[in-house]
Amino acid sequence: MLKVIRTRQKRTCRSGQNAIEYMLVLCIVIISLLAIAGPKGPFFRSLNYTLFTTQNVIEQMAHNIYYNVYAEPGTLTVEP
Repeated sequence: MLKVIRTRQKRTCRSGQNAIEYMLVLCIVIISLLAIAGPKGPFFRSLNYTLFTTQNVIEQMAHNIYYNVYAEPGTLTVEP
C-alpha cells in the first residue's frame, strides 16, 4: 500500500514537467508553421507564383482568341 502512494506522488511531480514539455513542443510547432506559411514564407511565395502564372496563361488565351489578326474574318480560332 505504501509503495502505491509513493509512485503516485512521483507521477504527479512528473506530470507537471510533461505538461510544460508539451506546451513547449506546441509553441515550437506553431512558430514553425507561421514561419513556413507566413507572408514571406516559401509556401506563400510558391502559391503566389502559381496564381500569377495561371492568370498569365488565361490572359494569353483570351488575347489569342480575340486578337488573332491572321484568322479569316468571322472565324474563331485559338492559337497555342
